Amino acid sequence: MAVTKSNIYSESYTQLKSLIDSNITDPITNSTSSTRKWIYTFVPDVKSYGFKGLPFIVINPPSTEFNERTFNTEREDNLSFEIEVYSLFKDMSSFEDISNALFSLFSTTANIDTMIGVNMDDLTIEDGGAEDMGDFNNQRVIVRSFTVSFKVNVSE
Repeated sequence: MAVTKSNIYSESYTQLKSLIDSNITDPITNSTSSTRKWIYTFVPDVKSYGFKGLPFIVINPPSTEFNERTFNTEREDNLSFEIEVYSLFKDMSSFEDISNALFSLFSTTANIDTMIGVNMDDLTIEDGGAEDMGDFNNQRVIVRSFTVSFKVNVSE
């Protein structure tokens, strides 16, 4: 399904999550079709019974900015997603593997074409760096954030 003005938030998130879910290997299950919940919309409650452990990815809901085009009825929306990778400090290998995979995911022609096919064009990715989060459920955790941006052209 393509991203339109009536589904800009839900469908853009669904498309991005699907791309990540089907291309990034969960280091715990060593699979891209993991049954373990490891991709979240918000940072999970790490003390809850259902928490499946580190590492995990958070795809925050998109923020938008739109520019009205003056000579026609199209509108261009800029979508930005903050994606965060959380991992144990002692598991730097998984942290770097996930980070490398996320960064390279958005530079392959096939994946760029996939996103263009659902009306998410002009992809950019920016690495916001890594940060030591300190104790997180009594474990030392690090996080790296990426900002992934797209342009969506929607007709009025």
